[in-house]
Amino acid sequence: DFMQFLFPVVLPDRHPGKRIVVTLRHRLLCRLERASPRPGECVEFQVLNEVLVHRANSGSLCSIRVSVDGEFVTHAQGDGVVLATPTGSTAYSLSSGGSMVHPTVPSILLTPVCPHSLSFRPCVLPEHVEVTLTVPEQTRCHPSVTFDGGASRGIQMLGGDRLVVTASPWPMPAISATSTTADWFRTVDACFRWNHQPG
Repeated sequence: DFMQFLFPVVLPDRHPGKRIVVTLRHRLLCRLERASPRPGECVEFQVLNEVLVHRANSGSLCSIRVSVDGEFVTHAQGDGVVLATPTGSTAYSLSSGGSMVHPTVPSILLTPVCPHSLSFRPCVLPEHVEVTLTVPEQTRCHPSVTFDGGASRGIQMLGGDRLVVTASPWPMPAISATSTTADWFRTVDACFRWNHQPG
């Protein structure tokens, strides 16, 4: 399950002197900025895996303006956009065609979900950038934003709303059994049978 994937080690009680390796897992700081603020609404979230802007129950494509460090990058049209951490790279982002990224690589993954254009490919951005996803003022689809696969359908975004995502200054410590790299490849192999030959 997810927690076993994230923490693939049980600390042995009978070996209190055993050396352990602690990895700082990158997180994302997500700030939802409303064109028309709603009193009392929680607008800031920390995510370990990913934040997803998606079309929810709408039958229309969602249109999202993507900017990086204030520079317009593209208009994303499709079912949505995933912004993921390296830890989240093996979750929703991977199933949408994104790459697996080692958990110590400081980065933000930008992955389209079922894009209208086949040329819109996933990309890996440096961790120091600020990514902004904006809903156009005139839009047929009011997308929702979901944080770390929340059980609810997410928070609806309206025209003019924007989601600002940066690397969080508060990473989460995780324990490795041997080393971060060995544990990561071992878990990827066990969970995905990565590069196993059929038969």
